[in-house]
Amino acid sequence: MNWPFLKTDLQRSRKRKPNLVWILPCLPGAIAAVVVAGLFQIGVWRPLEQIAYTALFRLRGPIAWDDRVVVIAIDEPSLKAIGRFPWSRQQYVRLIETLTPAQPSAIVMDLLFPESTPDDGALAEAMAEQGQVILAQSWDDTGAPLRPNATLRQGAIATGHVLKREDADGIARKVQSHIQGVPALGVVAAQVHSLVQEPVQFPTAETPLWVNWPGPVDQIQRYSFIETIQGRVPLENFQNKIVLVGATAATLDSLTTPYNRNPPANGVYLQAAIINNLLRNNFLHKQSDRWLSLILLLGGPGLSYVLVKTLDRYRQSNPSPFQASLALYFILPQLVWGVLSLTCFHWGYWPLVASPIALFTITGGAVIVADQFKTNALLAKSEERYALAVSGSNEGLWDWDLDAQKIYLAPRWKSLLGFAENEIEDVPEAWLDRVHPEDRDRLLNDICNHRLGITPHLENEHRLLHKDGSYRWMLCRGLAVRDAHQRAYRMAGSQTDITERKWAEEQLRYQAYHDTLTNLPNRAFFIDRLCQALKRVQQNPDAVFAVLFLDLDRFKLINDGLGHTVGDQLLVAIAQRLQSCLRPGDIVARLGGDEFTILLQQMHDISDATRVSERIQEAIALPFYLGTHEVFTTSSIGIVLSTIGYQKPEDLLRDADTAMYRAKARGKSCSQIFDKSMHAHVMAQLQLENDLRQAINDRAFQVYYQPIVALKNGQISGFEALVRWPHAERGMISPAEFIPLAEETGLIIALGWWVLHESCRQLSSWKKRLPHTRDLIMSVNLSGVQFVQPNLIERVERILRETELSGSNLKLEITESVVMINGESAVSLLDQLKALEIKLAIDDFGTGYSSFGRLHRLPIHTLKIDRSFVSRMDDPQSSEGWGIVKTIVSLAHYLGLDIVAEGVENQEQLAQLKAMGCEYGQGYFFSRPVDAIAAEALLTHTPHWIDPSLSSAS
Repeated sequence: MNWPFLKTDLQRSRKRKPNLVWILPCLPGAIAAVVVAGLFQIGVWRPLEQIAYTALFRLRGPIAWDDRVVVIAIDEPSLKAIGRFPWSRQQYVRLIETLTPAQPSAIVMDLLFPESTPDDGALAEAMAEQGQVILAQSWDDTGAPLRPNATLRQGAIATGHVLKREDADGIARKVQSHIQGVPALGVVAAQVHSLVQEPVQFPTAETPLWVNWPGPVDQIQRYSFIETIQGRVPLENFQNKIVLVGATAATLDSLTTPYNRNPPANGVYLQAAIINNLLRNNFLHKQSDRWLSLILLLGGPGLSYVLVKTLDRYRQSNPSPFQASLALYFILPQLVWGVLSLTCFHWGYWPLVASPIALFTITGGAVIVADQFKTNALLAKSEERYALAVSGSNEGLWDWDLDAQKIYLAPRWKSLLGFAENEIEDVPEAWLDRVHPEDRDRLLNDICNHRLGITPHLENEHRLLHKDGSYRWMLCRGLAVRDAHQRAYRMAGSQTDITERKWAEEQLRYQAYHDTLTNLPNRAFFIDRLCQALKRVQQNPDAVFAVLFLDLDRFKLINDGLGHTVGDQLLVAIAQRLQSCLRPGDIVARLGGDEFTILLQQMHDISDATRVSERIQEAIALPFYLGTHEVFTTSSIGIVLSTIGYQKPEDLLRDADTAMYRAKARGKSCSQIFDKSMHAHVMAQLQLENDLRQAINDRAFQVYYQPIVALKNGQISGFEALVRWPHAERGMISPAEFIPLAEETGLIIALGWWVLHESCRQLSSWKKRLPHTRDLIMSVNLSGVQFVQPNLIERVERILRETELSGSNLKLEITESVVMINGESAVSLLDQLKALEIKLAIDDFGTGYSSFGRLHRLPIHTLKIDRSFVSRMDDPQSSEGWGIVKTIVSLAHYLGLDIVAEGVENQEQLAQLKAMGCEYGQGYFFSRPVDAIAAEALLTHTPHWIDPSLSSAS
């Protein structure tokens, strides 16, 4: 061997190795640094830094506002008292004259007065007399200055700009101390204060002011404009202080701060924060982003090197370094930098947060990914070595000399088949002749392919004849040994008994296609057979089959009442009876629960299916004796024929299921043959549901209002809010069509809350504009689904608060069935609603079942008589309606409740109700449900049903 040459190569490799030792560990960090730097340059981290800015303020906590700064707020009470903004100059004259005796160090008007008015002279005179008034100026979108008019400038001591630059998240973080030579309003205010009070240190004109927000705006000294000019604020509160006058109403000048986002603060607090920072000399200090980024990004490779070396050292003592490094390198650096950033921020230095944390995260992630790739590569090599080592050393070893056609069969190989070592010869036939005839060709083919090099190794499962005459499943693995010409001259391998595994696989296959409870075929098996049946029909159109979809009636009642064990026994018994009703070749399967499907093959006409269906109905109707229980049940069956022309088995099951539900709707215990109109009906319902969901999302509903009339004088005492759906294609859809669907799908919840909010908003609007409607009551239906919502009381309270409506103007109508079903919980909820001064009514009274003992304990105010009873009052053929209404009126009066009669349609009904003492009526006699405009017209004009003499008397 050429040893000098080898020695030279080793020396060269050792010289190159140190370079890789340094470069490779730094590579993940370098990649991370490039990524972070690139994203920093294009501004990806800017939104995250803005979020971090807000978070740092929140974590730092508020700092008390300087008590030398006072805000006089143009707030909602001031707007309500004085009127819409802007105000006349006289209001500011009053304010300055009020403040002058207090001798504030400066009065800062954070308001723009560019326009001229007749009262400018009076305001200028008041400012000049006070002597310390500062006015604001700004620039419009074109860059033109918005200065106070000339008259006002003569009266002011100085002016300052209020131009603020908000970032994308709405927060003003930086203010230019001077713009075009004009100092910021807060700077001017501090300068004036410095002249008459203590001196203040000021920044240079070129220095940007990074705002150090002290805290929430509600912590600053603040007084209402109207209270100040009315003398309700002690004047000593303004003595020797900087008084800022500005708009704080939400509609005038909103500004987001780290402490005030929703609702936001106002621009006047930005000037207050600037003054606060100047008085305390505590503006934020922000270092150059590029300087800090450069240091951090250069630290990426260094951090990567430390992580890689630490990980390598950790691997020597821990077999799973990846999980440990995940926690160490993703969490610890971020926490350290977060604490460091918060500490710096506490001392007034604003560091970068997002980009360094991103650098740590990406670097740590890159290191971990690289380490995982390295581990996977080492593992792959180890597995390859392991496969070669154990490929020929399994349980039953064999070694086949292909040239000599001799084979070595280890004793373990022979014992797997029940033979002793000397009972089997060492020839290939001793193995191959015992292979099951069905597996022999496949085994020989696999051996041939491996010998030719087509497959990398031999692996085959086959059955071998055992000494006891049975066949055992064997897994054979082997590997060929080849010469220089890649010719296989030897094969060695192992044989493992896998009979138990094959039996388990067979069981799994059986379970995959059969129901574990009834041992019937399951859905997968049934779908497979349906596919085969459809293929036969496509090949032979005369081949007709049918699918029956069967569902037990009242099964849930039996299952819940007698227990799941009895329910399971019933399903097993049903399966046995179904099998006894079928012909050879027909298939019955259990889809799940109490649903079964039947495939009737080789049918002649529909009568074959109906006869089988009748036979099944008769068999299931017989009693079932399950332990000590005698159980009766029936079934509803949907039938669908292949003659309709199906292409997919799922469509057959869908239509059979549709027909079954139609059978249930007919009264159960019957069969129904599917026709295409059923599918059209189902699709129409699905389309209606989709339209309903979209309409709720788009708020495409309207609230109509039907008046409720006091019968004693004909006056409108309130309205019932009724939802209407103007469909874009179908026109106005009846509530009777979409309300049940909304309740079934749960959409009634969102719809109900919208109706309640809209009707409360409308009544609140009427009360503000129509003084005579202050006692009007808005009745709104509360569905059973809404009633059981856990946040019912909170939602109602919030709606009343948002719409500025008193609870005494709201009446919630609940059906008696909802109240009776929910029992004591219903009483508790009604008590909580009543505590909000909300009136409560039982709707459609008389149509359900109410216990008198429970009814008198309900905290309700009103009973509403269902229209079905009122409509029969004037029926000459029956006195039933009149008697029921009279009884309900008497019951209500006995319980101290009001009565509202629904469905009043003529004068005769009205007269009878008044004679009975019924307080209120509602119906077409008075008015149909109308929109808000028409309802308001009823409130502002004398309705047609009012008797003039009665109206004048009232």
